[in-house]
Amino acid sequence: MKMKNIVMIILLASIMPTVSMAMGQLHQSKQIVKIHDVYYCPMHPQNLYDHPGNCPICGMKLIKKGAEVSQQRPACSCCNMKRS
Repeated sequence: MKMKNIVMIILLASIMPTVSMAMGQLHQSKQIVKIHDVYYCPMHPQNLYDHPGNCPICGMKLIKKGAEVSQQRPACSCCNMKRS
């Protein structure tokens, strides 16, 4: 009977790390990653912010990173290509 208890304890001790790792991986897979918008100032693009508003340095409106800034630029008179 003692031998059976010792074998059972050794078996449980060897299984516990595997079970705890599996539970940890299950917990990690349910984590939700929140991605927030990033804003920057056109005059100071090195400074990034997580909220809209005005640049604390120059007061310009912050632009959402990835947002398209559409500016109508005149085409070149010789080849009609848009200037960059």
